[in-house]
Amino acid sequence: MQPNGQLGCSRIPIVAHPGGEPFLFQSVQSVTIGTTVFRHRVMKLNIIAVGHKMPDWISEGYNEFAKRMPRDFALTLTELKPDKRISARTPQQVMAEEAERILAAIPNDARVLAMDERGANWTTMKLAENMKQWQVDARETVFIIGGTDGLDPKIKQRADQLLQLSAMTLPHGMVRVMLAEQLYRAVSILNNHPYHRE
Repeated sequence: MQPNGQLGCSRIPIVAHPGGEPFLFQSVQSVTIGTTVFRHRVMKLNIIAVGHKMPDWISEGYNEFAKRMPRDFALTLTELKPDKRISARTPQQVMAEEAERILAAIPNDARVLAMDERGANWTTMKLAENMKQWQVDARETVFIIGGTDGLDPKIKQRADQLLQLSAMTLPHGMVRVMLAEQLYRAVSILNNHPYHRE
């Protein structure tokens, strides 16, 4: 914290655009409100996605935005093998079995946001505002992407928030790319980075 009670900051260089000039993200260490000091720590963001062995363009797209994230918003991807689709099993049975693996992958006390077509339709600005608040408590935040059949009710009950990424139907693998891009865009907004333009 600075003597005048302003934000205490360190500057972390990352290359925001390949081949471009490095942009210095500000990593806020503490915020003083009144007489209370709220310290910002490294915030872990984890995408848990049912689906693996994605096409190269999916993996490359996700990796591009994940590597752009500053160190105080560490983004990781946990891929879960989807359940086998056989004629003797219903989509509900498949989702129930996938739910057990998803729940086992969620860290204790994590904040959970599940991607669901009927979830809240946040703007990127709304996401950025929430990420700013989440950074204060530094709880690990998990985003869940279900399998091709969707999410079991157990996952929706565990979630702190259901989020809709788009009202349109998207290729399953593309969801992780778009989510990673939105997380990077939200961090760019918080750091006044020119990547985001209104």
